Order: sequence, then structure tokens, then C-alpha cells
Amino acid sequence: MLKGKEIEPALNLSSVQWLSSYLASLAMITNNHMKVHSSSPITMEHAIDIINKYRPVMSTGSPYLFSGIVRHPKSCDLTSFNYIILTGTSVNPEIQQLLKLRMKPKAVVWNLYGQTECVGAILVPCPHGPAENVGKEMPQVKVQLVDPATGEVITKPNQTGELWSKGPRFSEYYNNPEATAEAFTADGWYKTGDLLYRDEEGYYFYLDRISSTFKVRGYFIMPMEVENVIQTHPDVVEACVVGVPNAEDGNRVVVAVVQRRVGADVTEQQIKDLVASKLSDSKHLHGGVIFVDNFPRTVTGKLKRYKILDMVLNGQNIPDLEIPSVGNTKKLISTFQQG
Repeated sequence: MLKGKEIEPALNLSSVQWLSSYLASLAMITNNHMKVHSSSPITMEHAIDIINKYRPVMSTGSPYLFSGIVRHPKSCDLTSFNYIILTGTSVNPEIQQLLKLRMKPKAVVWNLYGQTECVGAILVPCPHGPAENVGKEMPQVKVQLVDPATGEVITKPNQTGELWSKGPRFSEYYNNPEATAEAFTADGWYKTGDLLYRDEEGYYFYLDRISSTFKVRGYFIMPMEVENVIQTHPDVVEACVVGVPNAEDGNRVVVAVVQRRVGADVTEQQIKDLVASKLSDSKHLHGGVIFVDNFPRTVTGKLKRYKILDMVLNGQNIPDLEIPSVGNTKKLISTFQQG
């Protein structure tokens, strides 16, 4: 504790499976913060009640949780916050802006890019840099962008590549030498599986997981780009985009699975029109839109994309699509199993 400094409440909403949860708890102690803790499961409504009652000055958590908070019908007063740290998955720029508008003046939202496999942060956050950046290189971690197709290191700005890192990290996957060998290069670089690009000033921007991407008639589709457009709609909490085979020619078409805000009645056509107004034809929702109350998630709150794809292929009536049997979906979902 720092003598003479007022003790202020802080709220840690990070998953206990993330290293960031423990690092955040330690940071709260060293910064004279009093950790607000609940023995009940953290739902969006429960988190809103905690924030309204205890008025924390900082918090860590997933973008999904805070997306639900800012678009929940129950009011949440965020004016107590000096900063909010979002980590664990991609941050939708629309949600980031909504958070800033509802926090106190000059408060910041940190977009923290890291992985538990790398003992936390890989890049140093730059909340005052360009919108949507996930930070710059830090002294203790070496990084490089590599073309996934050619294996060549990317040196020019504004070119997409997989981020490789060298720094503090895990040593191996337990009892899985194949996965360990796939994750590391012979000279010790760790392959994050994430696609990013770097601008002229050295800021990095996250695009998507390699395992989530797919092609539509030869065009490379990054689901997050389409998802970010869908999530600009005020009645959408979250969206997940997948590629599904078309019955006529076998080429994939884009399908959106959408969680609406409680009480909202946004329609499929409105979502399709929104995407069509912003993106090129290959990214349009020719496969349709499915509305769900909740998404299947990992224990850390990330979307289980391969489960969502399986649900689309087997459990929904998608117009103009060939819905394979369960036995035929295994090949189709194999590329999504790391999502």
C-alpha cells in the first residue's frame, strides 16, 4: 500500500483462467485499490449492480461483458471509472467508443493484447494512440509479422501477417508434443495464431485469428471485419460470422449468428442491409442471419466458433444452403477448432 494515498475500489472481472486476472489483482494492491469481489457468478446484470453500488475507479474484463453492460436495458453508471482494461478477445471499436462516452472525462479504455501462453501482455497498450490500436513493441518481448503463406518476415507497414513473439512464455503443451512443435519455430519463435498489421508509426492493429478466416469465391474473409459492422447496430450485443457451403456450387457464403439486446426486435433484413451498405459483395450475408439468446463459450468467455458453425450446419433453417448431416460436418469445422 502507498502511504498517504486514498484507497479506492477496483473491480476485477477477468476470468480466473487468464493470467491477467492474477496480474490485475496484484496491481490493485500496489496501486492502493480495494478489490471488490462477489461470491455470485458474474452476469451482466450482477456486474451492473456492483458498479452502481461500489463505484469502482478501474476494472479489467472481457469485451463481451462490457458490450453487454453498455447495451443492457438496466442503467449502469460508468462515470466513476478512470480506466477500463479490456482483454481476452478482440475489442469492437463501437463498444470501445460507447464506454469512453459514458466514463468520466479524460478516462481511458485500454485495449490489452496478450496471451496467457506468453505470461500476459505481448505489446504495451497505447490508449492515446490511433483508434483500435493494440499497442507497440515492448523492450522485453521481441515480435515480428510473418506471411502465413510464404513464411517471409514482413518489414513494410500496413501488410497483414501472423504475429510471432520471443519473450516470457510457456515451454510446452502438456503431453502434446505435436501441438508444441507446431506452436514454435526451430529458432524459438512462438506463433500466436493472430493476424495483425503494423502502421508507419509502429502501432499494431489486431485483425482476426487465422483459424477463424475462410474464403468466399476466392476472396479472403476475416469474420471480425463483418462482425464489427454488425455490432455497430445499437440493438446488437454480439455477432459471430462463419462460412457455410452453398447448395448450388459448394462455395462458402457468409452467415451471421447474432445476439440481440434484451427487448430489441432488429430483423434479419436490417442486419443484412447494414452489412451490404458497408462492405463488398463477397462479405454480404448471403447465407442469412440467425438470432440466438446466448452463444456457446469457453470457460474464459470466448466464442466457441466451431460449435457455432456446427449449430448453423445442423440445427437451423438457413435459406438456399445445403445442410450436411452431423457426420459430414467434421471436415467443415476442422479449420475452426482453434477459434
